[in-house]
Amino acid sequence: MKTMTTTFLSATAVAAVLLAACGDNDNLTSVNDGHLVVRLSDAGAVIDSLKSVDVFVVRIDGRVAAASDADAESNVDQPASGNWIPLAAPNASFNLLALQDRVSSPLGDVIVRAATYEGFRIIIDPSKSSVTLSSGRVLIRSSSPGILFPSANRIGIRIAPSRPVVVVGRETTTLIVDFDVANSFVQRGTSIERDGLLFQPVIGETIIDAGTNRAAVRFINLSHLQVNLQQDGRSTTKIGLAETSSCLAVNPAQPLSVSRVGSNALSLTFGADLVPGLSYVIIAFDTPSGAIRFVTLTSTFTPVEGQAGLRVLNATALTSGLDVFLTTSGAPTSAVRLASVLRDSASAFVNVPAGVAFIRLTDPNRNSVLLDLQAQTIRAGQRLTLVVQSLAGSGALSSFLFEGC
Repeated sequence: MKTMTTTFLSATAVAAVLLAACGDNDNLTSVNDGHLVVRLSDAGAVIDSLKSVDVFVVRIDGRVAAASDADAESNVDQPASGNWIPLAAPNASFNLLALQDRVSSPLGDVIVRAATYEGFRIIIDPSKSSVTLSSGRVLIRSSSPGILFPSANRIGIRIAPSRPVVVVGRETTTLIVDFDVANSFVQRGTSIERDGLLFQPVIGETIIDAGTNRAAVRFINLSHLQVNLQQDGRSTTKIGLAETSSCLAVNPAQPLSVSRVGSNALSLTFGADLVPGLSYVIIAFDTPSGAIRFVTLTSTFTPVEGQAGLRVLNATALTSGLDVFLTTSGAPTSAVRLASVLRDSASAFVNVPAGVAFIRLTDPNRNSVLLDLQAQTIRAGQRLTLVVQSLAGSGALSSFLFEGC
C-alpha cells in the first residue's frame, strides 16, 4: 500500500485553496481550463547546401495518454478516433531554416482542459512541402531528384516529450516543437543534386509550463465544512462539500493556506513537501470521531494505452479492509481489481479498461457487499481516485470518484 501524508484537525478546524495566478488568462470562462500555446522552431544546425526547407504543417494534436509511432500515424484526418485533441491547425507552409537561433513561429493558442498531456504529434503534407537548394533547384516529392517521404499522403509524426506537459487551470503552457532539419533531411547517394533527399523526421520539444517550478494540485473537499483556499493573499476560492478545485499551480515556496469560510484564522498550509513538476491530490474528509483529516497523495502514473488508472483511498472505519471489483458488463462479482485495501491507506494505481464501468466494494472475506456504485464512465488516460468513507453517525459508506491532475 502507498504511504500517505496526513494531517488531522478538530471539527472546528479550518481548511484553504489557491486560485492560480491569472496573468493573461483572466478571460478564461472556467478555472478548470488553461491555455496551451504551440510554436514551431528549428533546432538544427545551418546547412550551406540548402536555401530553404518549406514544410507544410497541417495540424498539431495532443492527448492525455502517451502515444506510439503507430498511434501518431493512424487516423490523421480523424483525430477524435484516437482520443487526439487538435491543438493547432495552421494549414500553412513554414521555412524551417528561418526558425533557427531561438526564433519560433506561432502555430496556435487553444484553451484545453487542465490535465497532464503525454502524447503529441505533428501532421504534415508531403505534397505541399519542398526543399530549395543553394543553386535554386527545388526538390519536391514528385521531382527527379526529389524528396523520398514515407508516404504520399499526410504523415503523422510522433513528438515524444521529455516529460509530461502539465496544463493547470488559468495558467499558460507553451510547447515549442523543435524540427531538427539537419537530421530530418538526409542526403541520398553521393550528392543531393543527383540523388535527392530522404525524409526521416527528428523532432524534439521545449516545454515551458507551471510544472517547471510548481506542483500541480487538485483539492477535494469531502468534509462537512466549506473551505477557502488562498495563496499569497490572492483571491480565494470557496470549495463546498463534494466539490473539487481545478488543477492548481502551487509553488512550494509559497504554501497553499486553508481557512474556514467566514473565518480569517489560518490553521493549515501545504507546499513545503510538494515536489515541483509532480501532481498531487489533497483530500479533506470527516472521520468517525468528528475530526477532519487531510490526506496528500501523488498522482504519478501512466496508464497502459487505451486504459485508465484507478486507485482507492480507504477512509472508512472498517477494520477488515476493502476489496474492489470492476467490470464493464454489469454488477461485478468475480474479478478483483484491488484486494484488501486497508483502513487509513491508499492502494497503488491499477490499469482498468476505458468505457462504462461498474464498481462493487466488499469485505475481504466476500461475506457481504458493502457498496455498489452506479455506472461510471471512464476515459482512456485518466488517473482516478475512489475515496470510500464512513458516514458520520451510521455504518453506511459513501464514495467519491475524481480525476487527478
